[in-house]
Amino acid sequence: MTSDRCVGRARLAVATVILAVLILPILAPISSAHLPTFDTGGESYETAERIDNLDTSYAFYGELPRMTPGSPVGAKYYTFEGKNGQEFEFEIGVRDMFFPPCLLLVGPGLPSPDEDAQNIIESGGLSLPDGQGALGWYQIFLPWASYYAWECEFEPFTQTHFFSPTYYESVILPSDGRYHLILTSIVYSEQLGDYQIRPGKYFLVTGHEEEFTLADFVLMPWYWLKVRSFWSEHGEVLFIWPTVAVLAGLLAAEAFRNRKDESFRNHTRLKQSLYYGGLTGSFLMIGGAVNQLSLLMIHTSNHDWEGIVMLVLTLQLGALVLGIVSASYAKKHFFELNGTALTVAVVIAIFALLIGAGLIIGPLLFMGCLAIVMLVNHVSDRVVEF
Repeated sequence: MTSDRCVGRARLAVATVILAVLILPILAPISSAHLPTFDTGGESYETAERIDNLDTSYAFYGELPRMTPGSPVGAKYYTFEGKNGQEFEFEIGVRDMFFPPCLLLVGPGLPSPDEDAQNIIESGGLSLPDGQGALGWYQIFLPWASYYAWECEFEPFTQTHFFSPTYYESVILPSDGRYHLILTSIVYSEQLGDYQIRPGKYFLVTGHEEEFTLADFVLMPWYWLKVRSFWSEHGEVLFIWPTVAVLAGLLAAEAFRNRKDESFRNHTRLKQSLYYGGLTGSFLMIGGAVNQLSLLMIHTSNHDWEGIVMLVLTLQLGALVLGIVSASYAKKHFFELNGTALTVAVVIAIFALLIGAGLIIGPLLFMGCLAIVMLVNHVSDRVVEF
């Protein structure tokens, strides 16, 4: 009866994972997120960052250094293949309201540079390939003028703030061919009588169709970490302190509980270490969920509890439940694993990966430690039989 019950649970868990596999891609179109790419932007036309698809929504994160007048060093280049009549839609987001990058779109069929585009070209020491035109965009901030603060947007997936869009543009491409989008941090201002030079970090969003694969869902925690590190949100890696605090507290409580447990102390040091390793994976799922839920609560004034926020909330509550379930499961079955019990553990880990629980490491650690201890038990049994 016990064996049949375990098999039934395994089948139910597998069915749940299959259902999640089918549902997650359906959720992607309502997520309003973008596939992120980091440390982007080539240094020249030849090394330009390639935008593979103008329809798929990508977010290219980059940083412009302080440029020198008349020198192209530091400019960031992006390139794509365009067709006559195709729409090129893009926007720029920044964290510093007073950092508006200068933009130059270069390509076949575009008009000869007007005054704005020529200003960007001359200020940044840029050049145009033969026979190509250009469109330019820039903003000037005068130190003696007053400016109303732009609306600061809150991004629920990463719990970060930014000013967006600094630019939101849509261009109908006039010809087939290769186009380049160039970003610089320098432009001449007649009002200032000097160059405006403003280095800073930005993200460039292109396209409008959200296309997520299962791998993208699995990598969401990695994207979360990278985006927050990129913006240095809450002081570099300090933004994960709630995860660390929860993990340390739960491990300490478990160690305290086991300190006088003779049955636990009878196991080898290796098995004890693997036990705590498996629980570390489960506690990372709990800690990661607590971390992101707390950030949503802290920034509740910056968002409405609907749409994408509810999706993030649902995923994190699921991660919290999976962390509690996996920890309970490990405590109950860890030292007496069989094939069916390990299958259920693997299914739990896969489900956790699919919803972004435990910062990727958690589910892998939970599943790996259980698999290793089962292997250790098998080897020990074979040695005893021999």
